[in-house]
Amino acid sequence: MGSHCEKSSIYFKNNAYTSIKVTINDSTVVVKSNDSVRYDGVIGSTITGTAYTYPYNDTFYHTSGIYHWNISGTCPSSGSISVPSDVDSSYFCLLINNNNYDATKSIHAEYVNYGLPSQTIDSVYVSGTNPNNIVIGYYRAFSNSNVRVSRSDTSIIQNVTLPGTKNQYYLAQF
Repeated sequence: MGSHCEKSSIYFKNNAYTSIKVTINDSTVVVKSNDSVRYDGVIGSTITGTAYTYPYNDTFYHTSGIYHWNISGTCPSSGSISVPSDVDSSYFCLLINNNNYDATKSIHAEYVNYGLPSQTIDSVYVSGTNPNNIVIGYYRAFSNSNVRVSRSDTSIIQNVTLPGTKNQYYLAQF
């Protein structure tokens, strides 16, 4: 006679503002923001893996706004559980809104933490007539974080104020 293994499920919920890539047992899936991915396991077993933000949209892909972390959960005694996949408070997600209604004032580059040791620069394009909040990616959060954008007419810098919580974001409006 074969043995019977009771199984249950873990749902890893993506609380990030970007899609994330989750890797468990050499299998990688992309999970959209606010969606979940399900893994089944033997009751009491631990499922572990890695996740990272996936900063890609139809306009650009860049590597400086990526955040990596480990995920894990223990399969419950019955049914399923949801385990949040959070970005910790030492990072923030940058969103840009360039709603100035002038097509000649498109953003073509952005710096995060300009002038600080952790400064990054990304080549992005955000139209001057785009009324949407564009998710750029994740960056280190400091008490003196800032965002600098380059437009065709000028460079603009904003100081970033953050709440110091998991899954925090900053909306830079130009």
